[in-house]
Amino acid sequence: MTDDQLALFAETVFEHEPLPADWPATYWIITAWAPTGESWSAERNQTADAALEASLRAAGHRLLRMTGCSPDRRHREPGWAVALEQGAALRLGREFGQVALFLVRRSRLIVVDCTGGREHPLDRGLDPDRIRGGHPEAGGLRPWRRTRSRQLIRPAAARAIRESRSGAHRWIRPVRAGRIRT
Repeated sequence: MTDDQLALFAETVFEHEPLPADWPATYWIITAWAPTGESWSAERNQTADAALEASLRAAGHRLLRMTGCSPDRRHREPGWAVALEQGAALRLGREFGQVALFLVRRSRLIVVDCTGGREHPLDRGLDPDRIRGGHPEAGGLRPWRRTRSRQLIRPAAARAIRESRSGAHRWIRPVRAGRIRT
């Protein structure tokens, strides 16, 4: 994968329905549309997509439609979100002529080169407004927020900090599980 191709992958935004509550925290986004920057007819793209879907369904995988788009939404490539092992995902990507695939690991977006399996983490998540809620380590970005000290808190606590005029709630200390010392 060239630096120019990586830059294009890094700009990709995704459109999708909200993820089911039981969706895995780690999954791949795979497309079969016009690989390696080629230009295909709509019919050829749809045929390739149907073949990819059939292959995934025949293997018994659970699928969710995700469409990768350019930032201006003029270019769209429908694909599939699916939980696979890395080797299987990369083989599938190579089978369908893809340069790279997207890996979503705990809501973080990673571009993975199909030929060598090299990971290129992006400095953003999939799309924080569309990812299911929950703790980031469990696969979601919302409803949690980070304070300036990078501590995870719920929105109600964040509002209390912002709305507090007296400063009484300015510092939030994490609650630790365990026995109480006397």
